[in-house]
Amino acid sequence: MAEEKTPEIVNMERAQKAYKQARSAYKSDRSDAKSTLKKAQRSHDKDVKSAEKALEEERERLTRPLASFAGAKLYWDHIEHKKSSLALEEGMVVEVNSSGNTYTTVANTGTIETSSSSPVASASSSAFSENSSIDEGGVSTASRDTRNLFITLKTSNNSMTIQCDPDKEKGARDFADDIAAAASKVTAQAEVNRSRINEAHSEIAKSRGDVDGVNLAKDSFTTVESDTTQLDEAKLRLDQAVSAVPPEELNEYRSVHRRRKAVAILVCVILVIIVLVAVYVLLR
Repeated sequence: MAEEKTPEIVNMERAQKAYKQARSAYKSDRSDAKSTLKKAQRSHDKDVKSAEKALEEERERLTRPLASFAGAKLYWDHIEHKKSSLALEEGMVVEVNSSGNTYTTVANTGTIETSSSSPVASASSSAFSENSSIDEGGVSTASRDTRNLFITLKTSNNSMTIQCDPDKEKGARDFADDIAAAASKVTAQAEVNRSRINEAHSEIAKSRGDVDGVNLAKDSFTTVESDTTQLDEAKLRLDQAVSAVPPEELNEYRSVHRRRKAVAILVCVILVIIVLVAVYVLLR
């Protein structure tokens, strides 16, 4: 038969239970408030990083070429070719120039058959490429190519010439069109770029300054952490209940609980030993 508890002990145990519940509730509320604060801080940091990344991407966009051809790269405000750079300018000269032709000479007649009547056909062999062949009748022919293709760029104080493959005239003209288009709006594009960069900086400042959510969560956490009223009241009631128990009875109560705790620990140790022995036997 279980020993009957005195009213003082019953009251003390109730106070202990109430105190544990109050302490558990306080820790839970504090943990929730702290979690909310961390979440708000992470959200704020994410917004700032997103704004900073947008600025980085905007700057990177300005360094990407718009088009390329014959080793030249066109950017929004300049063009690079080999080791030279030419700043784009509204009204600049953009031309595609070509010269020369292809023709074939026939050795046995001494005549020259050409694909055009250009006087360039009589130029010396050192000025062009030549492919020779002799057919079965002893006729010697030579195909010659004197073509040249250039993109010529001129600004108010500089110029650039880009030599192109004569067989890629369409590509050269398309590239020249891209250059002319970029040059025609370089001033307006500069303003657009400045505006976008400034806007990206503004977004960063806005994100960094938008701490309302963080401050609200921080205030809530501070309020929860400092609000120990219920916990303090439960602790006070527990202290009063403990004081109401006669010293001898309180000592006996604590002694019994210590013994029960020791027995519980011993039982756990024995169970662990039994499990280890069983595992050892099975593994042998």
